[in-house]
Amino acid sequence: MKVYVAGELSDIAAVTQAQRTIVAAGHELTHDWSQDLELPQDYASRPDRSAAIARTDLDAVLTAEAVVVLASSAQAGRGLFVELGAALARAELGQLQHVVVVGEIRHESVFHFHPRVLRVGSVEEWLATVEASTVPADRPALRPRSVVVRPFPPSRRLVTAAVRAGRRMVPMHGLVEVDVTEARRLLVDADPPLSLTAFVVASVGRAAAAHPQVHAYRDWRGRLVEHHFVDVQTLIEVPTGEGPFGLVHVVRDADTRAVDDVTAEIRSVQHDADSTTGGRLLRSVAPALGHVPGLYPAMYAALGRSRRAHLSTGTVQVTAVGMFAGGDGFAIAPPTLASLSIVVGGLSRRPRAVGDDVVVRDVLDLTVTIDHNVVDGAPATRFVAELRHLLTTAAVLTDG
Repeated sequence: MKVYVAGELSDIAAVTQAQRTIVAAGHELTHDWSQDLELPQDYASRPDRSAAIARTDLDAVLTAEAVVVLASSAQAGRGLFVELGAALARAELGQLQHVVVVGEIRHESVFHFHPRVLRVGSVEEWLATVEASTVPADRPALRPRSVVVRPFPPSRRLVTAAVRAGRRMVPMHGLVEVDVTEARRLLVDADPPLSLTAFVVASVGRAAAAHPQVHAYRDWRGRLVEHHFVDVQTLIEVPTGEGPFGLVHVVRDADTRAVDDVTAEIRSVQHDADSTTGGRLLRSVAPALGHVPGLYPAMYAALGRSRRAHLSTGTVQVTAVGMFAGGDGFAIAPPTLASLSIVVGGLSRRPRAVGDDVVVRDVLDLTVTIDHNVVDGAPATRFVAELRHLLTTAAVLTDG
């Protein structure tokens, strides 16, 4: 480490001893001013010589990695304060790590107590702290650290606006484990194999149709609106110019659709997002509209209580996040416009009690979120029981 030791002329013996201790510890000096004491008594009488000394000493401060100030001199050193100030300026700019004041401060300045200053009793004490914090030579170098700043994608503004609109809800969450062993067998055995998400969408649609109050909502006049059909929003990841994005696709009449039909629709959207109105709008209109301040929040606020909007966007949402992570686990998504939300979490094999036996089964984790503004716990529990039955028995795959 390159070190500069600042001290008062009258304290030259202490400066010399400090420099010897620092060099003995394996460091080097940027300048040993104690070897050049040919100083004019009156600086103004030899301005060229005074200027050269000032430049050399200041350059030594500016090139040092540590500036050590001996503060216990009986006389106040004016140049000492200049060197301390230069060191603090470099420290504030991130150019200097060590600004050290050694010994008892006899001529105090507020800058001795600057937060960048380390006050120690001796040079040896400072060297010990340096040695303790030094990275061993055989330790790998720290990786470069960088920060990337880029514009917030307009497509993400859709998401943030939808989440803000969902703040009107009072969410009631239920964490549900469902045995889907039979369903998985049937999905895999189908030709071609069927989608687990499509199976959940169809099952949720039938359960919600049997309990319409769980996906009800209030309109502009405060009236309760129940749909006796079920349109389900599902998020399908599609590529965009700003990276992957969860496109909201509405599966119409999910309560009456077959799983193979829903599977084909989801895979069609995955293959070509532009085949849907939402996909075309995401690509063509959303980037421009996203830059209009306040447009998306105002739009979602209006949609929240609009019957026409709910007829278009659906009242139930199924989000499958478990497919992107192995193992079990639940996820809780923030409410949006949908009154009923199902988050498909992890899927894993776990021991379950079947009759009097313990067997390993395929278990799916679901998070059910219902708006407590429009439904109480008992109807919500009956809906969950219906949904569990449909998923466990794979009814939508085996019935007619």
